[in-house]
Amino acid sequence: MVALNCAALPEALVEAELFGVEKNVATGVSARAGKFELAHNGTLFLDEIADMEPATQTKILRASESGTVERLGGSRSMPADARLVSATNKDILALVRENRFREDLYYRLVGVTLFIPPLRERTGDISLLAGHFWSSLEQKYKRTGPELGRDALAELARLPWPGNVRQLRSTLEKLFVLVRSDVVKPEDVVSLMKAEGPHNRAEEESGFGLQDYREARRHWEREYLTRKLREFGGNVTRTAAAIGLERQSLQEKIRTLDVTRP
Repeated sequence: MVALNCAALPEALVEAELFGVEKNVATGVSARAGKFELAHNGTLFLDEIADMEPATQTKILRASESGTVERLGGSRSMPADARLVSATNKDILALVRENRFREDLYYRLVGVTLFIPPLRERTGDISLLAGHFWSSLEQKYKRTGPELGRDALAELARLPWPGNVRQLRSTLEKLFVLVRSDVVKPEDVVSLMKAEGPHNRAEEESGFGLQDYREARRHWEREYLTRKLREFGGNVTRTAAAIGLERQSLQEKIRTLDVTRP
């Protein structure tokens, strides 16, 4: 399996990484196979594929259909018959509708779709993830950390985690390093998160700081719809299509939730 993070490289380098380069394509450049070639008869994982430019999307489509690639500066077809697996944190269907992602490439990739909900919607995973990361931290720092108490885990499960698993891992590492007692307590988690300005703002914006469930839900829906409407310039029809609602249903929510339109 070969992987490439499409968002981690400048667009000028993505094609070279994907398709490789021929010798002397530029001064001092040696021939190098790209990720497609390296994944021949295997799997190529393209992370954050929605961040690719349309021109690169076209070449990926051609390579996936033909099972061959041409290196930059070359004219020979190189075998590159790889199974494609891709991931994105964006609404790919919305990008297709807006002509920002090729529809034919989308249908080429969409064989099996796995949607991973945000961490706040699968809090039962937090204790499992925490146990895994805690063991990794003990190996990294070559020492036994404090016990991650049940009450501390419950406090972690209560948080909104706007940064998802990466934020959880970072938070656990801070607790591992900073807590000097034998057990991590809920107050340790609270103290750490209070010092995290972005977390506090995220909690306020998400409505997790509200006590009443119905009010928290109304708050979240209002904020969500306000942001989506702003994203689509206040266009109700486009917003409804992007979030999977009927136009009339969205208009009713705007009215009942007193959503601010841009």
